[in-house]
Amino acid sequence: MDMSVDRSVDRPMEEKVVGLLDEDELVCLTQRLVRIATPNPPADYSVIAPEMKRLMEEAGLEVRIMEGAPGKPNVVGLWRGIDPGGPTLLLDAHMDVVPAGDGWDGDPWAASVRDGAIWGRGAADMKHSLAIMICVVRALKRAGFVPRGSLLLSATNDDETAGQFGLKYVIEQGLQKAGWPMPDFHFLLEASRWAVNVAFKGRVWVKVTVEGKPAHGGTPEKGINAILKMVELFRRLMAMERHTHPLMPADTLNIGTIRGGERPNVVPDTCTATFDYRFVGPCSAEQAVKRFRRVIEMLEGEDPEFKVSEFTVFESRDPVEADPNSPPIRLLMEVIRDLTGREPKLAGTLSAGNAYWSLKKGLTATMTGPGDMSIAHTVKEHIPIKDLVEGAKIVAAYAVRYVG
Repeated sequence: MDMSVDRSVDRPMEEKVVGLLDEDELVCLTQRLVRIATPNPPADYSVIAPEMKRLMEEAGLEVRIMEGAPGKPNVVGLWRGIDPGGPTLLLDAHMDVVPAGDGWDGDPWAASVRDGAIWGRGAADMKHSLAIMICVVRALKRAGFVPRGSLLLSATNDDETAGQFGLKYVIEQGLQKAGWPMPDFHFLLEASRWAVNVAFKGRVWVKVTVEGKPAHGGTPEKGINAILKMVELFRRLMAMERHTHPLMPADTLNIGTIRGGERPNVVPDTCTATFDYRFVGPCSAEQAVKRFRRVIEMLEGEDPEFKVSEFTVFESRDPVEADPNSPPIRLLMEVIRDLTGREPKLAGTLSAGNAYWSLKKGLTATMTGPGDMSIAHTVKEHIPIKDLVEGAKIVAAYAVRYVG
């Protein structure tokens, strides 16, 4: 698809669709979806997947449950355009949320409205986006909109645990099996305050076990303390060069878990830690792992008592980027500018989420939407209602301009 060609914008239709969006409808549907608790783990989709299927069908879409594995449903809807050669837009959000945890002022699944916002786990990340997708399709239908291109909606699983059967399955297998079009543009509605994310860090998750030698805690010099050896590894890893990118912060390293020792009076003979290394391009995941290994090899060469018995990479993703000058992204910047009066900014972020799978396949994708990701996963998670409504207007206007 070439969106750089001259395409007239149906402003009356766009204004009609935007005007038919209903605030109460958006709020009520967001509340309903937040109240369907979908913490991951355990990732139970037995209630929300049928609900999303029903909502898409009632909105007039063809619907398929694309299940990559038992208990891993993706609910995908299609509105076919009248032009088989027209562009296809994918609006995407995930159904799972992180566990609620403790410390909330009230019930995290109540979706209460106060201070002009909907509060609860998943309100920002990202049940409100599921509601926006449905309400936008309803408004398009009410307005009598006839799309030239096609519109796909996807409600996917296991984003919060980097699952392999969510959008990955939809893009790599599900759409083809259904005989449905691949998207020309993947619009992932993650909260970003409408910063248009086009660059995404890669990541490797690594598990390392260091071996020591046990001894009595009163004579530590007779043993080799595996925890101290791990501390030295962490210090060296933290001293690695941090590469930079114009759209996002430099590389980061986090030690996520550490386990070693059994008793205070015994020198620990093993220590296991897991690391989350986020890095900017053009470094690949393979090259990032080599950086890790070089640090370990240097320590092994310097210290004969430093021994690594396990080095396991249990998750890896390359950095990915979208072309900020691509027609779909230029159009999105234009829509945000027109609907808000604000100048949108291009940005980068620590993870591509579902957009990773589209970008790896060579498709154009971005991650952007209403709400603030910095309060997602916290006990203060909420979505301001004004942001919810503004977000629906932007998505509706974009759909009219893109597939109209």
